[in-house]
Amino acid sequence: MRAMNLYLLTRAENDRNFSMLAGELSGEERHKDYSRHEAQSLRSLVGHLIPELGSRSVSGSGWISNLDGFFFSYTIAHISKEFDLLKISGDGRCILNIELKSEAIDEKRISKQLSQNRYYLTHISTTIYSYTYVMETNTLYNLNDRGYMHVCEMGELADILCKPAFSEYVEKDLDQLFRAADYLISPVDAPDKFLQGSYFLTNQQFEFKRRILDVLISSVGMLLFSWLYAIVALLVRFFLGKPVIFSQERPGRNDPKTGKERPFRLYKFRSMKDLKDKNGRELPDDARLTKFGRVLRSTSLDELP
Repeated sequence: MRAMNLYLLTRAENDRNFSMLAGELSGEERHKDYSRHEAQSLRSLVGHLIPELGSRSVSGSGWISNLDGFFFSYTIAHISKEFDLLKISGDGRCILNIELKSEAIDEKRISKQLSQNRYYLTHISTTIYSYTYVMETNTLYNLNDRGYMHVCEMGELADILCKPAFSEYVEKDLDQLFRAADYLISPVDAPDKFLQGSYFLTNQQFEFKRRILDVLISSVGMLLFSWLYAIVALLVRFFLGKPVIFSQERPGRNDPKTGKERPFRLYKFRSMKDLKDKNGRELPDDARLTKFGRVLRSTSLDELP
């Protein structure tokens, strides 16, 4: 992956051209489609930076060079950690990280993401400039080295871009600076860091942790409330007949690898009777929902499974 000029990238006329131009400028062999929100957020950021950089430029168009040297949508290999924008000084002593958001989100989430990014970047340098730009509100956030986040002016970011340290920058081979082994924390190899929580999970680790917790919580819940399961199941069998459990396939979250929805099977206690009209078609839900079924739904007991 190669570094690129953000002004040049944002000259793409539409989303398709944006993705094609990003691929050409980065030198990536594998094509990646960027969303409309990603393109718009970057265009908005650059559009607000141009007058600030222009006012600081000695020559007419010299400000364009301040937008050189950015890695766009860089991902650390093997751990799926992505940075929207990265610029690293030629000597590796200074790093600029900018995250892009199209819509306003909770500030705690912004701070958490920037803190995680700093964790990964401190393996390269301790001088890190961390920003998040929110297009919807045209707000720029900065997280300093003490973990304090505040709203700042676009001029502050322009001043960072004009620093002499960034006049030269890393142009390619960013993978050589990031080693996955530096970020993987094991409870066996580093129990102190693991217990103190001074680490961040990769996407795969977080998903694995979530599944383990889901299984443990579900298992404990089933043991504690097994008597309630049995009573509700008997009542459903008595009032509604069988089957006691209703199941249905529902659309789930998008698969990060394919981008397609991953369906899942939903299980609930039955709350409606299997009633049909003279043509064999099921009656509307209101006609099939019984008083007992309404009680189950209103108390959420039908969702126990």
